[in-house]
Amino acid sequence: MKYYLFLASLLIIIQALSIDRVNAQTNLSFRCDVSAKSPRTVVKTSKKEITLISWESNAFESIGYTAEKRCKDVSNRLQMFAREGALRYVTTGKINRQSVICIAPGRDKNCRPDGLILTLQINEKPTAVLNSLFNSAFKVSGGNPIVRGEKVVYDLNQVFGSETTNETNEENTK
Repeated sequence: MKYYLFLASLLIIIQALSIDRVNAQTNLSFRCDVSAKSPRTVVKTSKKEITLISWESNAFESIGYTAEKRCKDVSNRLQMFAREGALRYVTTGKINRQSVICIAPGRDKNCRPDGLILTLQINEKPTAVLNSLFNSAFKVSGGNPIVRGEKVVYDLNQVFGSETTNETNEENTK
C-alpha cells in the first residue's frame, strides 16, 4: 500500500513539474520585428527582450522566402514550440535530407522529425550557424552551450530563465 501511495505521489510531482515547464515557456513571446533595417526574430521573456536572429541574408528569396517571410515563419515556429512546452534543446541535424537548426527532445538527442526551426543553405556549416544565432543571446544571459564531441546543443532555459539551470550547469562540468 505504501508503495502505491509513493508512486501516486511521484506521478503528481512529475505532472506538476511538467506543467510548470509548459507554463514558463508559454510566457515567452516570439515575434518578427520589421521596424529595423533587417527583420529580426525577438523573444520577450518576463525580464527582457532578446534578439535571436537578424535576417540579413536573401539566400532563399529566389524560391519565394524573403528575409521577412523567413523571420515570420521561424518566429511562429518558435512560438508554437514554446506553447507546447517543447522549446528547450536546440541543435543541428537533418530533416528531409536538409541541414537544419531544430528542436531536440533531449540534450543527447537528434532533431524531432517535426522540430524544424530553420533550414540552412547547402554551403552553410550548421554548428557555425547555430553558434552565431544563439551566442549573443547566451552572452546576455551568461549561459553556456552543451558540447558533445562535434555536436552542440543549446539549452534555451539558460537564455530565457524559464527554469533553474543547475542540471545544465552540472552537465557542462562533466
